[in-house]
Amino acid sequence: MITMKKKYKFYWEEPKENKLNMYEMNDREIILLVELPGFRKNEIFINIKGNKVSIKAEKRKARIKKGSNYLIKESAVQSINRTFTLPEKINVKKAEARLENGILEIKMPIKKRNYV
Repeated sequence: MITMKKKYKFYWEEPKENKLNMYEMNDREIILLVELPGFRKNEIFINIKGNKVSIKAEKRKARIKKGSNYLIKESAVQSINRTFTLPEKINVKKAEARLENGILEIKMPIKKRNYV
């Protein structure tokens, strides 16, 4: 017997978060890769403060010409809001980001460590 929850499980599933990878390169920089398929550069906002990185993105509504009607409309307005804690403090002024093929890459140089 199929339960109602199984039959309509998509109503109860948690929202999917965009996949990411974060790694450290040669003790010099932290690289963060986030999947953002379908987003344009002007729809993505990055904020770096201390060892926190926030990424916000909102896909604009697709517009159709006046007098047109949808026959099928599966696309929707999508928004993302994620914050990551980095293992190290980074040099915010030298951080770089680029979007290519739906992957956002953020390169963040690690601040020099002061050893006592």
